Amino acid sequence: MKHNRLHRGDRARMARLTLHFRDHPLRLIPLVGDRMTIGRHPDCEIHIDSLAVEERHARLTGQDDDWRIEPLDSEAPVFVNGERISDPVPLREGDVVRVGKHSLHYSAETEAEKPSAAPAATVTPLHAPRPVEGYLQFLSGSHVGRTIRLDRAMTRIGKTGRQTALVARRRDGYYLSPLEGEQSPELNGEPIGDRSVKLADGDHVRIGGLELQFFLDRATRPANPREKERRFTRVAFPAQARLLDGSRTLACRVHDLSLKGALVSLPERHDIAPGEHLVLEIPLDESGHIRMEVAVIRCDEERLGLACRDIDVDSITHLRRLVELNSGDPELLDRELADLG
Repeated sequence: MKHNRLHRGDRARMARLTLHFRDHPLRLIPLVGDRMTIGRHPDCEIHIDSLAVEERHARLTGQDDDWRIEPLDSEAPVFVNGERISDPVPLREGDVVRVGKHSLHYSAETEAEKPSAAPAATVTPLHAPRPVEGYLQFLSGSHVGRTIRLDRAMTRIGKTGRQTALVARRRDGYYLSPLEGEQSPELNGEPIGDRSVKLADGDHVRIGGLELQFFLDRATRPANPREKERRFTRVAFPAQARLLDGSRTLACRVHDLSLKGALVSLPERHDIAPGEHLVLEIPLDESGHIRMEVAVIRCDEERLGLACRDIDVDSITHLRRLVELNSGDPELLDRELADLG
């Protein structure tokens, strides 16, 4: 039976937890309602983004300043003041709860000390806000060109049972961690071992035979003055490609792709000059390839600027799919097709 307790002139008290990691406070969590779940799953009222925490690790039940905590899984230990618990335990002022590598410090404050209009279940960050949205784009495999929005606490990448990795969204950014498999994931060509490594905009990731690129939401990136030079819709689509010049085949890498042309890396051992006519081919695994006849309009020390002279219907279809996957706007290519006449 629950006993309501009143303090200091019958003023109700509101309990709260302060989440810590390695003795560093992360955020304040008011305890509201009569039931709250602690866990790794984003649906949990007290969400802890850590592999050491189960998806639903523990449950809090109570009201005002009368709360109890209990484990939800016998294999997911919960400690209160250093002692492992197996049954519901009442929490007292100053108690420290440990789940995984995080600790939660319990305290209560009087209603007079509360903010006058605190919203229910508000989590108050003590440090940086959540990062901007991150994305992964497939550079190989059957989903080449597809982007994944990293809007969940954790995103698993790879083939389960073979080679997988995890991208975790934390307050200060996105982190890549190995999950299973004999080979370590690679970041920009370097194995990460068993570490969790923070991802930066533009990083290249390899998980087994799968290649991906990480990037942040363009709308929140620092302004790039060169973006103003673009006069048509392009898809940031880094992929291996080849330039055909008669009997020669020159390997290159695509940086930027559009119905009106492309920007590619300068092939090794070449004598290409502005004005030449070539064929650009971009393999798309099982789904075919994009093929366009191009003219070289720019050639510098690192890149070739190519203008599209002709493109077949199948290639337009593949390019349309890339635009839809990356921008969600199927009308972009239609407008450019109209411009081409």
